[in-house]
Amino acid sequence: MVAVCCRHFQSLGVWAGLLIGTILLAIAIIGSRKAVFALLYAGWV
Repeated sequence: MVAVCCRHFQSLGVWAGLLIGTILLAIAIIGSRKAVFALLYAGWV
């Protein structure tokens, strides 16, 4: 039971980290036009 709980919390931590990272990335992109143009350029290439 303990091992299962630990794995469950670890997976939640991974999802939380991905969610936070995505939010921070979105804020950085919205706050920087250069990042937007860089992503658009990378998207076309």
